[in-house]
Amino acid sequence: MRLSDETTTEHLTHLPASLTYLTVLRSVIGPMHNSFDADIAETVRLPSDLRYLRLVSVPYRAFRNLPSSLEHLVVKDEQYVSHPIDFWGFDGPLRHAWLQTLELPDDYNHPISANHLPSLRELCLADGFNQPLDDLPASLRKLSLSGFEAKQPLDSLPADLTELDLSRSSYNHFLDHLPHRLRSLVLSSYFDQPLDALPSGLTRLEFGDASDYNQPLDNLPESLQVLILSVDFDQPLQQLPPSLRVLQFQPYCPFNHPLPPLPESLSILHLGNAFIQPLRRLPRGLTDLQLGSSFNHPLPLSKPEPALVLFAFDEDEKQESPFSSSTSSFAADVDSQESKAMTYPVALRSLKLGRGFDQPLLLPPSLTVLYIDPHGVFNQPLPISSLPEALTTLRLTNKYRLKLKAVDVAAVQKRCRFLNILDL
Repeated sequence: MRLSDETTTEHLTHLPASLTYLTVLRSVIGPMHNSFDADIAETVRLPSDLRYLRLVSVPYRAFRNLPSSLEHLVVKDEQYVSHPIDFWGFDGPLRHAWLQTLELPDDYNHPISANHLPSLRELCLADGFNQPLDDLPASLRKLSLSGFEAKQPLDSLPADLTELDLSRSSYNHFLDHLPHRLRSLVLSSYFDQPLDALPSGLTRLEFGDASDYNQPLDNLPESLQVLILSVDFDQPLQQLPPSLRVLQFQPYCPFNHPLPPLPESLSILHLGNAFIQPLRRLPRGLTDLQLGSSFNHPLPLSKPEPALVLFAFDEDEKQESPFSSSTSSFAADVDSQESKAMTYPVALRSLKLGRGFDQPLLLPPSLTVLYIDPHGVFNQPLPISSLPEALTTLRLTNKYRLKLKAVDVAAVQKRCRFLNILDL
């Protein structure tokens, strides 16, 4: 339930007994009671089964009686920042063993003690917090810091912490003493320290969207499954973890080094605009491939059949439909040793090509999305018989679309029954 402009204080005293989720805005009580008096506070009884409470600009001491069922508390009000959490006007100190999630308001800057919240599992600290974090509850599993300007390193985090999110902080100290059970680490845009002591069980490593991080990553744990790199990353990757499922470079990342062998576990590969190295072998389980604006190499997407001929345009056929047949042809070299040893991404579902790509395409039957940069130079034929029947989304270059004829569009949509050709 969300209480806002249309509700009054009376609603707070007659809440449904079965209510489990409640958000309260100041507008509920602010217009009628600019100073939320003690009598009103005493009349408010939150439902005994309430699990989640979010207070947005609600006056200090508005709620004194928190139900023992409450597990998630989110407070967004400047009136609370001048008081430590255990003196927020609730009846007795806030030492509720049941509270599991706590999100504190901006400018809250008081020490957090394990004694206050002995069973807390998730803690989110906002802008303005700058206290030592060496006495957090041992039960804590996730810690998110926003605007955190720590003058000291994070050397004493709870041993069982599994998620650390520094993405919106300015943290830039060494991380040499991370908990061994940490699984997810998201770093801030300001972080630029070597990462030589990552926990052996880490599964996710992510750098902020605007991160300047450009340090070698030669000691990635074998357990790593997700690696999302910074916009400035430009270091060779000597070896990728065998369990890696996601490898993402930012679009404007300058990375242009040959990739090491891609693990068979990889399902998502996004490369930046600067990458122009050939991709000679793609994992069989790859489902999502996104290439930048400069890439222009043949793609080993599907095993060519000896009888399959790809039709190409000659100078006299420039005005013909790109889906129509022609007498000049380009035949794939299916007898080469490299082709015989090649593996192909049999599960590929999404393929996005940049504006510089102009190579023949052998599309796998699993493909559902083919997106070619509308301002690109792609001018290769796409015979109707070569389009996967599973295709649902097709985006062609602007020049390419000008060649399409209604009869060809109808034929394509007959083959691919659920196809949407964008911008036609």
